[in-house]
Amino acid sequence: MSLYGICKRGLDILISLLGMAVLLPVFAAAVIVIKLSSKGPAIFRQERAGKNGKAFVFYKFRTMKVDAAPFGPSPKSGEDARLTRVGKFLREYSLDELPQLFNILKGEMSIVGPRPLYLSQISEWSERQKKRLLVKPGLTGLAQIQGRGELTREEKLELDVKYVETAGFLTDIKIILVTTAQVFRRKSIYEKRYSQTEETRGEGKLEEKASNRRVENNWSNPMGTKTDTKSKYITKIERLEQLSEQETGELKKVTDKFAFRSNDYYLSLIDWDDPDDPIRRIIIPHTQELDEWGRLDPSDEHTYTIIPGLEHKYNSTALFLVSNVCDGICRYCFRKRVFIDPQSAYLRDIPAAMQYIKEHTEITNVLLTGGDPLVLKTSKLENIIRPLREIEHVRIIRIGTKTPAFNPHRIIADASLLDMIEKYSTERKKIYIMTHFVHPRELTDLAVKGVNMLQKAGAMIANQTPLIRGLNDKPRVMAELLAKLSFIGAVPYYIFQCRPALGNKAYTMPIEEGYEIVEQAKSLVSGLAKRARYTMSHSTGKIEIIGKTEDYVYFKYHRAANDENSGRFMVFKSNPEAYWLDDYTEQADDYLISLP
Repeated sequence: MSLYGICKRGLDILISLLGMAVLLPVFAAAVIVIKLSSKGPAIFRQERAGKNGKAFVFYKFRTMKVDAAPFGPSPKSGEDARLTRVGKFLREYSLDELPQLFNILKGEMSIVGPRPLYLSQISEWSERQKKRLLVKPGLTGLAQIQGRGELTREEKLELDVKYVETAGFLTDIKIILVTTAQVFRRKSIYEKRYSQTEETRGEGKLEEKASNRRVENNWSNPMGTKTDTKSKYITKIERLEQLSEQETGELKKVTDKFAFRSNDYYLSLIDWDDPDDPIRRIIIPHTQELDEWGRLDPSDEHTYTIIPGLEHKYNSTALFLVSNVCDGICRYCFRKRVFIDPQSAYLRDIPAAMQYIKEHTEITNVLLTGGDPLVLKTSKLENIIRPLREIEHVRIIRIGTKTPAFNPHRIIADASLLDMIEKYSTERKKIYIMTHFVHPRELTDLAVKGVNMLQKAGAMIANQTPLIRGLNDKPRVMAELLAKLSFIGAVPYYIFQCRPALGNKAYTMPIEEGYEIVEQAKSLVSGLAKRARYTMSHSTGKIEIIGKTEDYVYFKYHRAANDENSGRFMVFKSNPEAYWLDDYTEQADDYLISLP
């Protein structure tokens, strides 16, 4: 940390501690008066964007009635009907902001910096405006002393960037002194004009019907403005400015072997000051990937390949590898071969694949995967979905995708994708979107909006997540993920044992340890959130880990490549070091059910 950074943090701690001590009677009085004068909590809590876009819970004294929309436009005067009488007084003297002293003490905010805005607003900003995320948000800043409510959104953002570019200890002291004077003068409290192009802050609403979804590379977002939503991609580790030269040099050895790819949206979710940041764990290479372990095709998909890109492993389900590209490459990916040899591993002969499906009437489900199908242009994706929908016995089309997590703009900004889903997800033949959220931090406002738009278009949503060492291997983290998925209607479907793929040793964990984590997580959530099955995608089928004792571990074929194994129950002597079924060598019992 620089000398300025040390001084700034010291000042933050000093002022927040002194402020809380001196203003304790004000805090107590505010809480009592708010509780007595109106229904609802005294403290308003809301997720806001912190440094590097990392979400944090922002505190204020509640000034509005409890039924006021939490993301609605800011009051433009003290006469706003949403304000409580106490709330009007608190706002006039900026007392409503005092609880943010706790955010400052926790290190989530600073006394001086850009004001913390909604996470969903990040997508509206230009690359220059996103510079405001390079520092901690503040209780006050340049925009607050140079116009405050008189400024438009664009003017405030420019002043925020100017602060980032010119920040210094003397600048911070000046801003604090000027802010103190302005609080007593009650100057420019209310927002006069939101944007340069509009007098009021619109709550623009995307219509559900296709005829009203017409946008092209732009999205009419909740702020009523339009924004370019094309993501910028990074495929060379050297272009990540947040990494030191030494880190870049070490990780270059990894990316020479295993591909790296991400985009500006997903990278903005990383807290670069935290070496254990979960988003970083997902997308940024690690030197341990060079440890010799695993193999390129750990589930033996080649065994079930009919033609390149078409697999038929389970009787009723066929799989199309329709893409050799993802919006980002998960470091624990089990299909690294797709990125190592992109031309050989995906479906190119679509007519031949369709003919195979037509001839095999037992196939009721077709899974589109890759790579990521949603990386394809909608027109190309429709060229696959349309002929599948014309095959009578294909009842379900599944799209396996991490795009809602990696790049929700792909969904939000493309009306034609939503039109296509609405067209082909019918009352009796649904399209399922199999999402891949692996950590609660991925469920941003934009990601949830993308999921909701897919649901409104008629898609069913189910989520699959692998259990990853150092990412979601804490029961409370997994429980939070399962709960939040259930809240948004993304059904928790599978929790996968991380496959023993080449380079994956650092990301996987023993099966028996994983079982205990999953069961502990399930104990913390409701029935709707605990529907996910803990399974491994073994070469012989999906095998569910259903129980363990001190001496034994219990498995069952949830789905078998050979129908004779369907429902087969297996008991093995415990092996705490086992990462895969093949690591169990002492079988204690085996039960094969009789099929009709």
